[in-house]
Amino acid sequence: MKVAKLDFDEAVAIVLSTLLSQGIMLVWGVVVSTILAGATSGDWLGAVVGLGWAPFVEQSVRALPTSITLGGAVLFAGALFAVAFILEKRAIAKRGVEEMIPIRRGIDGEVPRMPFPVLVVLMGIVGCVEELLFRFALLGLGIAMLSSVVPYFASAAISSVVSSILFVFAHAHYADMGQKMNTFFLGVAFCAVYLCSGSIALVAVAHALYNLAVLAYKRYQMNTDPDYFGGPAPTRVLMSEEEGEGA
Repeated sequence: MKVAKLDFDEAVAIVLSTLLSQGIMLVWGVVVSTILAGATSGDWLGAVVGLGWAPFVEQSVRALPTSITLGGAVLFAGALFAVAFILEKRAIAKRGVEEMIPIRRGIDGEVPRMPFPVLVVLMGIVGCVEELLFRFALLGLGIAMLSSVVPYFASAAISSVVSSILFVFAHAHYADMGQKMNTFFLGVAFCAVYLCSGSIALVAVAHALYNLAVLAYKRYQMNTDPDYFGGPAPTRVLMSEEEGEGA
């Protein structure tokens, strides 16, 4: 069985929607990184005008040797995917496949059917942008603000929770509470690895690889399970919403 191809206009809409959302996050990532650089260095003029945050990002990117960064990212992404795989199996066993059908027939049923080279580019952008905002900028700023009030471990824990909650809100299209909880704990895991490694590159690559692994597995399920969608595969979820027809 081969699942139906995604409507071309819908694929374009998904790409544009993703780029728009990531563009907004990138702007916020730069703004919060600028505040972080100004707050930690005291040089607000340099932070705002001289891109004072950029050297800090570069330092984090170079925190580990390339081989360790890539190897760690692969291992971390693999571990995350294994946990996600187990959680999905448990959710299906507990709730039944029927409750998964509405989620599968939404945007989650369309993105995995995008051309794989496009997915690689999009997930690479997502990994870099979201880790810049949620881990480097928001987590870093939270720790910088709280570390003078509470011990470092407490400030890191509180900042990780806040950053992960915002991470969930950024993925608000996940209407299912189980997916929201999974996204929260995913954010916490990224925070923990970033704090332990100091490498924004490691978590960004791991984020991209994890997303690609999940999408590839969903595509495999779609092409092997004739009842994956409980009917025809969705082809115009975003376009239908824009046209007022509902998802």
